[in-house]
Amino acid sequence: MINKKRIGKYLKELRLKKIRKKDGKSFSQEDLVLEFSDKGIDISVNAIAEWERGSTLPSPDNLEMLSEIYNRTIDEILDGEDSNDIDYSENSKTKSSCEKDLP
Repeated sequence: MINKKRIGKYLKELRLKKIRKKDGKSFSQEDLVLEFSDKGIDISVNAIAEWERGSTLPSPDNLEMLSEIYNRTIDEILDGEDSNDIDYSENSKTKSSCEKDLP
């Protein structure tokens, strides 16, 4: 199930990690609007704020653009975390009651 709040928090983290070339400060929502505009996509600061609050999700086209801007996969964005932060190891899984070791 998609967790809009988690995705929103992740989008905000990605934006704040992105640094402006001109002054070395974190990207603002306005900077992100300009990035979209440079690619020919009209988006508002309010739409970005709604994504970051987890109120709404970006459209598939906007997800693709965010993926390019932040250099993350769409799956990472929808998971709400970097893929290298996800532990896929066998040890991280817990056994269910059906999988108890038999003598």
